Amino acid sequence: MIGGRRVLVSRKWSGTTLADHKADRVAWVLARLAEAGISATGPAAGDRRFLWERAGPGDPDVKPAHHRLLLLIDERVTRRRQLNEALTELSATAEAA
Repeated sequence: MIGGRRVLVSRKWSGTTLADHKADRVAWVLARLAEAGISATGPAAGDRRFLWERAGPGDPDVKPAHHRLLLLIDERVTRRRQLNEALTELSATAEAA
């Protein structure tokens, strides 16, 4: 992850904002996964598939906080594993060539 201070300083000379850096990282990861044949989608800028609303304390659709946290951790671990596999495969392909 790019440190916040470096991004703030780089904006002064490159005009690149934190959102730009984040979009660049997402595009890079998705490109590496696509090169390795792993299908993954990133967040679209105008993605309107979801309607966000604040959940109340008694909302039956909301899972407990510890369950939501574990789901987020699992998703992050899965994405990291996919990226590592893609980079390993790309490195092996480059060495064989």
